[in-house]
Formats: sequence, C-alpha cells, structure tokens
Amino acid sequence: TADEVAGQAASARGTGTVSARGGGESVTALINLAARSGRRLRVEYVNSHGKASHHVVKVALVRAGKVIASEIGSGDEVELSVHRITTVELLD
Repeated sequence: TADEVAGQAASARGTGTVSARGGGESVTALINLAARSGRRLRVEYVNSHGKASHHVVKVALVRAGKVIASEIGSGDEVELSVHRITTVELLD
C-alpha cells in the first residue's frame, strides 16, 4: 500500500533506495511520493513499440495515467504512461 511504501522510503533514507516493479499500487505510490518530496526517480520504461529505456527524472506532475517529469542532466521534459513503467526506484 502507499503507507507501506512511504514507510520503506523513510527507513531507506541514507541507507539505500526503495523500488517497485511490475506496475500497480506500489509503483504509483513511489511516483506520487517522489512528486510530493522532490526526490529523484530512476524509471525503467517500455514504449508502445516494445523498446526499453531508462530515465532518471524529477517528477513535476502525475495525472490521468501520465507522469510529466524532467530528465536529470538534460532538463528535457518527458511524458511517461504509468502503465508502461516496469520499475521505479526512489533515489536520494
């Protein structure tokens, strides 16, 4: 649940990271936590053609099944469909 993910994130600060795989509530909870806290996310994503990609982003907005974020490093804006996210990892 979202509370469990938040608890894992709090206990992981300074000792590691928290991740979730395979979509669902845990992935969504981590994305929302990153948006609220301003923490970075490492995202593994598969596009509509089956091509996998990896992103390190700062989440700006989550709405209607989409994540709007900026790429760390380039600052490029990306729009990711939540159902295509395979793994998220909350970073410090």
